[in-house]
Amino acid sequence: MYQPKQDLKQRQVIGVEALVRWQDPERGVLSPDSFIPLAEQSGLMVPLTWLVLELALAQQAEWQARGWSLNVAINIPAAFIQSEGMLEAFDRLTQQHGALLSNITLELTESVGVECLGYACHVLKALQQRGCQLSLDDFGTGYSSLSQLHRLPFNELKIDRSFVSSIDQDKDALAITASIIDLGKRLGLKIVAEGIETMAQHTLLVEAGCTVGQGHYFARPLTAADFDAWFSEYLPTAPTPQQQSMLSCCKAF
Repeated sequence: MYQPKQDLKQRQVIGVEALVRWQDPERGVLSPDSFIPLAEQSGLMVPLTWLVLELALAQQAEWQARGWSLNVAINIPAAFIQSEGMLEAFDRLTQQHGALLSNITLELTESVGVECLGYACHVLKALQQRGCQLSLDDFGTGYSSLSQLHRLPFNELKIDRSFVSSIDQDKDALAITASIIDLGKRLGLKIVAEGIETMAQHTLLVEAGCTVGQGHYFARPLTAADFDAWFSEYLPTAPTPQQQSMLSCCKAF
């Protein structure tokens, strides 16, 4: 499934995050919490990541054919970047799908420890050199986030939903979120907030300087077909940067 990501100031959809869900014939759609721990325990996270990556790249190719230039964010666990032959297999897969790597963001979940930061840095820099954007996901919830942020070559910092979803009700959550935004800006990183649920949260994030966000306030995760329909309806009404500039000028008068 795919959840839209929006430029918070321009109010434009700039990409999606590919989210894995399990369609059970009896229980319906299952969230990752229902099966990811089992996949981790069973050593299946790497093949699952390859499957999600392949589906996301195929979907990106379809959107490119429509003229939709959307950044696609894909979660990758530490085990994936440490797996043998990962870069060679990544090259084969991206070439197969004609992937536009500048529109691919790989999100490393920092709650999963990276055992060898030196080797991880080597692999991540190689992915970055290929054009991929690198994001540190779930920032603030793990045990080694500052160490990874210091030593690994990220372009983006993603604030965990556990803070974002309560910033309009919890002053401590707002203070932590604002501090993360300030830290990211000082490091020259793009800041993404996930879990935005209300207009008040959106407003507070914009005021704090956050640039990109996602959450149920904009749209829930959608199947590819549902996203196509949603985005097709969204496109005619979304203001272009030129229209946004004109609107700003009009407000000035």
